[in-house]
Amino acid sequence: MKRHWSVRVFLLASLSVCLSAQASTLYTTNFSGGAGSQPTGFSAYADSGMNSENDGAGEYEQERINANGVSIAYYSDAADFASGDWRDVTAVTQTRYSGAGNNKNGLIFRARGITSIGTGDFYHVRMEGNALMLWRFNNGSAVQLATIPTTESITNPANRWLRVTAVNVPNPGTDHVQITAELSKNSTFTQVIGTLDYTDTASNAITRSGGVGYRSNNTVGSASRSVFDNLVVTGNNDDLLWYDDYYNTTGPGMQAFLGGSRNQSMVNGKYQSDGSGTMLALINGVDTSAEEWASVSASALMRFNTGNDNGTLSAGLIVGADGVVDTATGDYYLYRVSRLEAASTYQAELLRSNGGVLTSLGTIPLSSSNIPESQNIFLQMIRWGGPGAIHLQTWASLSQDFSNPFAMFDIFDNDPNALGGAGSVGFYASGGGPVNFDNFTVIAVPEPLTLSAALLALGGLGGYLRRRRS
Repeated sequence: MKRHWSVRVFLLASLSVCLSAQASTLYTTNFSGGAGSQPTGFSAYADSGMNSENDGAGEYEQERINANGVSIAYYSDAADFASGDWRDVTAVTQTRYSGAGNNKNGLIFRARGITSIGTGDFYHVRMEGNALMLWRFNNGSAVQLATIPTTESITNPANRWLRVTAVNVPNPGTDHVQITAELSKNSTFTQVIGTLDYTDTASNAITRSGGVGYRSNNTVGSASRSVFDNLVVTGNNDDLLWYDDYYNTTGPGMQAFLGGSRNQSMVNGKYQSDGSGTMLALINGVDTSAEEWASVSASALMRFNTGNDNGTLSAGLIVGADGVVDTATGDYYLYRVSRLEAASTYQAELLRSNGGVLTSLGTIPLSSSNIPESQNIFLQMIRWGGPGAIHLQTWASLSQDFSNPFAMFDIFDNDPNALGGAGSVGFYASGGGPVNFDNFTVIAVPEPLTLSAALLALGGLGGYLRRRRS
């Protein structure tokens, strides 16, 4: 049984790599708007002596008019990047600048919460003198992360191309962020004159999706101009529907339904529920009724603490939620683990809610050591939706790579009340005491037939399985 699940985890990990290789264009503009206008979806901010706007000649400019200062502009449509597809992106732009080391400009990405030149969270890759630099801005406060010299001078104005890629690297608590930047003399990047590669492991790494745009800091003391053109933003993980690690309190994107004295809050970079009673917290702000939300994989890091006082606490994941208006309504599947200390009972359950009425689909006895207090417990739940029997798989582990998994269900729900339609995903908690969640990730998975075809396309997996079975 254990070997069967290690193969399953391997297959899913391989499939994730295969699917994530697909990319799609999220945004593109050639800045063809009239002079003084902004590209579609852009918001711009500038010091009084600077501008940030279309120049009317098919380019975007951030120019010193009569005083030194900062200009910043980015694609800011939060409805677009509220979901996951704007997290792992590649942005490419043509760039030309004057002012040498006194005109510091380039791309910003994963940008959120910018309301002025001194606010917001974002990364910034910029040209400065004869160097390529990476900065991180948290609430407007800047920290330099890395710098590399270019292989030739870039102080003279010339068309160059800047390409930046950011992807998350899974890590308990706060993901790391891998950032690669390249500066090239041509658009095909066969004449690269600077490559920067950096992994941000800080606790305030910017791990969520966000907009892409430009920032210039002019300190030259005379007229100078940064010019940009042909911005293309490509998503590198089409299947990522949602991700949040709750590193700050700005818009957790969850709607909580609370019963009894249960509450919800953001505490130390976690989504936490405390008190007594029941909580259902569901993703809000994106269209979870869309077709891709019918078959999903949901995962999260979870911790709970009954206070070592013979308490009772259950918590877990919800998928396929629809029609929830309070804790006693709605349709959804629930995968939960429970510490029922007063009864010395520890267990995992898979349940279906129809109109708020819970039906058990299975129970697995556990030990206290499986679900320890104040330790990371990693949960994953997959539902393949659609017509016919609904396929559900779950597992838990004390390791992020899901080695040594436990609490594993693999069932087909063929009841007339089975839930196959698209729906929201979220968290569940009941009983007494705090439970918190982190690294919440929702990925679209292929329908079963498509899954089989995808697995066949992964050369070598058949040989791997044969070796495992021999």
